[in-house]
Amino acid sequence: MTTTNYYLIPNSKNNISRQTSENVHSSTLSEFNKDRLFFGKGINYDNQNHSYQLQPLDSHIDSQLNSHIDNRGLAYGDGFFSTMGIYQGQILWADYHHKRLMSHAKALQFQLNTQAIMQHLTNLAQQIDEGIIKIIICRQPQSVKGYGFMSSPNPEIFIKATAMPMPAYSQTISKSSTEPTQGKSKEKNIDRSNPLIKELQNPLPSLNHIFTQLTHLSNLPNLATPPIQPMGEAICLQSQICCYPKPIAGLKSLSRLDSVMVAGELERIKLNHSTTPNHSNIVEGLVSDVSNNNTNNNHNSNNRNWVEGVISNVFYQLDSDKVSGNNSYWYTPPIEHSGVNGVMRQVLIDASIKAGQPVQERKLNDTDLTKLSALFFCNAVRGIIPINRLHLFNQYRSNHDNPTNKGNLMLLIQAPQAVVMVRPWRFHSNPETADDNAFQKTEPTGGNVADDARAEFDNVVNTLTNEGITVHAFDDFGENETPDSVFPNNWFSTHAGGHVAIYPMYSKNRRRERRQDIIEMLKSKYRVQDVLDYSGLEWDDCFLEGTGAMVLDNINRIAYTATSNRSNEVILERFCTHFGYEPMAFDTADANGVPTYHTNVMMCVGTQFAIICLEMIRDEKRREQVKRRLEDTGKEVVEISFEQVNNFAGNALELTGKNVDGKNISILALSQCAYDALTDEQKAQIEQYSKMVPMAIPTIELAGGSIRCMLAGVHLSAR
Repeated sequence: MTTTNYYLIPNSKNNISRQTSENVHSSTLSEFNKDRLFFGKGINYDNQNHSYQLQPLDSHIDSQLNSHIDNRGLAYGDGFFSTMGIYQGQILWADYHHKRLMSHAKALQFQLNTQAIMQHLTNLAQQIDEGIIKIIICRQPQSVKGYGFMSSPNPEIFIKATAMPMPAYSQTISKSSTEPTQGKSKEKNIDRSNPLIKELQNPLPSLNHIFTQLTHLSNLPNLATPPIQPMGEAICLQSQICCYPKPIAGLKSLSRLDSVMVAGELERIKLNHSTTPNHSNIVEGLVSDVSNNNTNNNHNSNNRNWVEGVISNVFYQLDSDKVSGNNSYWYTPPIEHSGVNGVMRQVLIDASIKAGQPVQERKLNDTDLTKLSALFFCNAVRGIIPINRLHLFNQYRSNHDNPTNKGNLMLLIQAPQAVVMVRPWRFHSNPETADDNAFQKTEPTGGNVADDARAEFDNVVNTLTNEGITVHAFDDFGENETPDSVFPNNWFSTHAGGHVAIYPMYSKNRRRERRQDIIEMLKSKYRVQDVLDYSGLEWDDCFLEGTGAMVLDNINRIAYTATSNRSNEVILERFCTHFGYEPMAFDTADANGVPTYHTNVMMCVGTQFAIICLEMIRDEKRREQVKRRLEDTGKEVVEISFEQVNNFAGNALELTGKNVDGKNISILALSQCAYDALTDEQKAQIEQYSKMVPMAIPTIELAGGSIRCMLAGVHLSAR
């Protein structure tokens, strides 16, 4: 690309006219190089005495620029920018860009003659005819040190103008632009049953009522629609953007490190997955802010607040509106504390008001993602970017071989391939937990209970190993008097992305089960980014006993939790905020009216099924909500009875094992007692999705836990 540099300065009588006639006016439209790039810098003065001109950069000015290390845009991001599409020699949505200049100048306390700047940009647009203009406005260097400023009468202004072909602007809404096949994305063996991929309808037909109003808002009288990009796919990103106070919130400021990191994540996804079926047509990323990361927010703090795209705003529709017949009802997330109040966003909002069906500002949370029916992104340059498929959770999207194997990706997300187990050498029932653990029984007299429990343990290790599951076995020789150490899933858990959580335990002797050597093993063999330790909350009598208290749906990010003295709701909210889960808590009671001590004795969530004793959920309405949530997230519900719960039929864990061909398969680990308690019909339900592997542990079950309690799943990436 041929480049010419320009410096925007106040008009003077000495040399501007010579430079102007030589470098600007002599370039007629026919002579203009479409690949030419303009770059300018300048200072705004009183419009009564000065006007703006482009001056070629000479050595004198170049030396001045090199000395501008105090430029506040460079040093602090103290300024803002706007990017404008140019078509037929005109700035698209010029009035909106002008309003942005005025509103941003006011918010940042700049004294800016926006009318004069827009006139200059309009002249430049006529020169390039078609392309993009970017303007950057910074606060001028200050006499005071550091961040402070006294006044801002003469901001520094940079302009970059690029002549390039723009997307076609439709003169009328053609039939092809609103057909679902428009810009159809590549199929390439995509598994449509994957709940991590939300299939969406073509949004264009339901935008017609908005498009018909655009001619009233555009400076191009024959403009019927903004550019409409080919249909593409989007992905939910894990990087987040910052929140800002008013009046900074919503500005397109130069302080954009968060946006840089978000864009970097999207580019890595495009690069790493450009040839994989599930990522080859990703064109944009959905971005959340950090607002719900604050542990002091108790209202919906588990739900991420999705705000915008990487370089665009987002609009969406919900399935519920489709059912009620409101097919043209559109929402967009509010720009209250984060995101950019984009030009095209405001254009579409204003057009919808003129059409009599106003776009509603409504937050877009995690729980909404699976309920989306249509979605598109937009900005002033690219126009409308329709989306037909949304990949819901990107953090699990790497290092999974055989992605076309049906359910394989979901299985790896939900069901770990490795577990941590602790071999008991001095096994016995725990007297400290007997009061609230109705499953706990007194050991039989005679014989060697500890030897029997250890033999059962070793049989479990061998069975799981033979099924292709990696078992990290540790020994507990009983020096610390930890009778329940065989159940390690209560004091720690691991999570995709390299996260480990350590939990506060209800029983004092169970707190001694926490072992640094297990954490160090995880760090040495797996990629651990951080360890979140909640154990200090024991001093406040707040407890959350890991994946005993919570049954986690890792695919849909739901933490099913039976309330008890071992599952404090405050810590539950905190955990869900940190790890991105939706808490779904409920009160329980067994046949005798006694609350269950741990959720995982009454419930198991697998990739495609869920085992649950629904009648243990006290509140009938809540019971129905839990069942509906399971079904809505693609689980076949296998209901079990009180008696089956007493035989540990709910205390099972889905694992990822290997078949004889070395391929990943679903393994359901459960005790022989649990297996025998299930009916043939229930077994048939489960065996549609998972190979059931029963193991006899009658001695260990005397302590009030079963197979699932013995297994601490490893959801980390191996080194």
